Amino acid sequence: MARLKEQERKILALREGRLATLFETERDYLFSCPKEEVFRRGAVVGSRIFFFSKLSRALERLRELLQEERAFAEGTVVMAEELSAARGRFERPWWASKGGLWLAVAFYQDFLPEVKGFFPLYMGVALAETLWHYQVPACIKWVNDIWLAGKKLAGVLIEEEILSDESWALVGIGLNLNNSLPAGLPAISVKEYLGREIPLCEMAAELLARLAKYYGLLRTLEARLLREEGPLPFAEPFLAYSDTVGRKVRFGIDLFREEKGRGRVLGLDPQGGLIIETFSGEKITLFSGEISYLD
Repeated sequence: MARLKEQERKILALREGRLATLFETERDYLFSCPKEEVFRRGAVVGSRIFFFSKLSRALERLRELLQEERAFAEGTVVMAEELSAARGRFERPWWASKGGLWLAVAFYQDFLPEVKGFFPLYMGVALAETLWHYQVPACIKWVNDIWLAGKKLAGVLIEEEILSDESWALVGIGLNLNNSLPAGLPAISVKEYLGREIPLCEMAAELLARLAKYYGLLRTLEARLLREEGPLPFAEPFLAYSDTVGRKVRFGIDLFREEKGRGRVLGLDPQGGLIIETFSGEKITLFSGEISYLD
């Protein structure tokens, strides 16, 4: 128990340091938003951390905390060294052994309808920017899968929880960091790519700082939208790290079960949906589901 508490304290301290450094080194305006407001609005992310040696799922433990605590704090994080029953979208299993970064973060979900679709995209942006900080050139495949050298490096799963008429977005993040992967799995780790390990606490703190930055950015852009300022650069952070636009894709709700069609990605619509021109010439917009690259 003492070891786990020390890990919590270490990550919190490292996170504070990374937030301070980010604030000092960022330009005065981030995507046209003053950085003071961005970092103020995002400061809640990672301000409280619960670290465990082993859990079945980090998302489930975070949900339990939300249900147990009368005054639950937004930005609360649950981390574990390993997960015994990790899964991704559509109940697909995820190999979450020791050495990987497995965490879940709670966000209060009261976004404007025009903004809600960008929230999952910004989670992927924070992950991608964290990895680029370590010279790992990862890309985002819409919605927020992180790929490197044609293999999956990280994933994001968002589950909604309604409690006392309040909506929460519980964001699970899995990053193959220093963990070993089963042979034949189309996945890669940071350690495999760099040829060296990055300390778990260091990577966790860096990721939490970037999540704070991009959550703060999203909330700042939302506030500007309320003031009827526009057009606003909601899509620009995603486009800076994604390799999806212009790609030929197959798409569907769950591609393991059924493909709905094929086409070329044209871009994002004003609410974060993916615009695809099918090979038959029809234009459609996806707000959920998944894609797979054909080229």
